Amino acid sequence: MQCKLNFQSKPKSFQTEQLKVNYSLSFLKGTALNYFEPYLTDDPTNEPTWLNDYELFNEELLINFGPYDMMADAEVELEQLVMKDNHKATKFFIDFY
Repeated sequence: MQCKLNFQSKPKSFQTEQLKVNYSLSFLKGTALNYFEPYLTDDPTNEPTWLNDYELFNEELLINFGPYDMMADAEVELEQLVMKDNHKATKFFIDFY
């Protein structure tokens, strides 16, 4: 979401899909960076299609690093959701949503 906000606020800086992907890649660390790093060579024969398409890049990121079972994850989060005494209702609603 933060990347998309930057893209919207600075459209001249992110005129191509590749610029958006490169910007997003610059925030990756650890395992995610290690996964994408082999694709970041200057060898055009090894260049995946998602390198020039921000939506495809997001799909690749979600497939490999998104939740494994979204429904089970949501159930666990709902079971653990509690409104603490020092929280306002707004925080609870945001966490619930």
